[in-house]
Amino acid sequence: VEQWLAAALRKKPESIALWLAQSDLLEFQGQFDKAEKVHRQVLQRDPANVVSLNNLAWLLAFQNGKTDEALH
Repeated sequence: VEQWLAAALRKKPESIALWLAQSDLLEFQGQFDKAEKVHRQVLQRDPANVVSLNNLAWLLAFQNGKTDEALH
């Protein structure tokens, strides 16, 4: 799946859906720092993306020192 997503993102780097799938995979793998970065990239392109807003808040809520950011 990881290789498939990487190939798909090379073909369509503008695809928000593919970036969200990438973040889901990273979260599943326990790579929370990388997933956080992907959500921030999605939000740069689409600031109102509710999936990334929600998932980023969830990731931040469980990290020490980032709970205030999670609430905003």
